[in-house]
Amino acid sequence: MTQRFLDEVDPPLSELTLDSNHLELAQSSALQQGAENLLTKAIDALAEDDAARADRLVRRALGLPFDDYEECTPAWWQAYMLLFLLITDELEDGPDDESWLDAALQVEAQATGAGRDAVRLALAVIEQDFGLDRAASRRIRERIGTTKPLPSWQDRLPETPDDATAAILQVLTTFNAYDDALDLPADA
Repeated sequence: MTQRFLDEVDPPLSELTLDSNHLELAQSSALQQGAENLLTKAIDALAEDDAARADRLVRRALGLPFDDYEECTPAWWQAYMLLFLLITDELEDGPDDESWLDAALQVEAQATGAGRDAVRLALAVIEQDFGLDRAASRRIRERIGTTKPLPSWQDRLPETPDDATAAILQVLTTFNAYDDALDLPADA
């Protein structure tokens, strides 16, 4: 066979590999969406002071299988992403001031455990990737320091189901606290 012929022929099993990748992506998307849906309901339960329901929803989210495609635990990743996206949405779509950062720093100072870690990681990523003005970058670095390279969120997942549930609930509580802090007047 000539090289030209070999270059024109698809490698063996190339269609199966492509189909397999699409299937893995679809499964990953379903896991992530399922975790997000359960955690969004848990956020609402926490806002309604229904801690038992929030706990059950988080445990259901933690029961989802490990996402091999994204190499993460969907509930843990989505808890962080919900908070991260809330902060970045406010940064990108909010008023032309630093109220997004004021609220984040206020919540970071009051949050505990994984909730505080999530805010700090979000601020580190924002400071590194979002091209902030010097004043905002300085405020973030003064609060959290500089962490290079950024630690993996997945590596911070507690090992036991009870500890993992508590950690996710801390992140979701911090989500609600950030959302509430955005609604406070600037001088509060």
